[in-house]
Amino acid sequence: MLKTGRRETGLRVGAVVLGVVVLGVVVLGVVGLAADGLAAPAVTYNRSTGAVSVDTSDGTLLFSIVVTGPEATSIDRWQDGSFEDDVLWTQSFFQGAEQWVAAGWMQNPPQGQSFVDPGTYQLATYATGLGTGDFSADVEIGTQLDATGNSPGSTLFVPLTIESIGTPGDYNNDGFVDAADYTLFQDNLGNSSSVLSGNGSGAATVVPADYLLWAQNFTANGASSSTAVPEPAGLLLLIVVLSALWSVRLAQSHR
Repeated sequence: MLKTGRRETGLRVGAVVLGVVVLGVVVLGVVGLAADGLAAPAVTYNRSTGAVSVDTSDGTLLFSIVVTGPEATSIDRWQDGSFEDDVLWTQSFFQGAEQWVAAGWMQNPPQGQSFVDPGTYQLATYATGLGTGDFSADVEIGTQLDATGNSPGSTLFVPLTIESIGTPGDYNNDGFVDAADYTLFQDNLGNSSSVLSGNGSGAATVVPADYLLWAQNFTANGASSSTAVPEPAGLLLLIVVLSALWSVRLAQSHR
């Protein structure tokens, strides 16, 4: 777990039965799509920069968001106790999740509006090179049904998209997908995927899928016939061998 020096507090936002728990208050709602019933917001983690962003351009009126995973190295927007985007925020890392709540609607009288206007917001920065094994597959978002309500309308579970601005397969991040990247893959099979510079398959460790990603982009970047990747039959055999080697290394690491 990453340490940022921020104190863990008792803030918890989560789906309970058909409701949401916000600072111990249960607010009934429904689990479903975004406010328009058709689209849903998008949440992304960029492996190259470590940035986590939420895009509610579909019209979702967000009032809370929970990202389950490691502790962020910095909170970039909607910090605890801040008044940003016309909303008073409560923010904390609690029970393995970074959590944001529009707290103004719980004040008497309310401070600001109880949701953030649709848009794209960079919420936090995490360590770079993280993968699917570091985060929960879904991000929990509490929404308003409309712009006039003072309580949440629904709870959405949105897939976390992991993206990279680098070149897939360029594991040493030198701008080329070449034999040096294959060597880096081979030498680290079964180890942490952080060695792949954020340009791998997204798994927490180096896995055979990272070879496939390298092979695809090695070919796409004009490999000569003398250095071409194996043909399908040979490729299948190589994948079987790599999978076996990966399993052996995985077993050894748990001894």
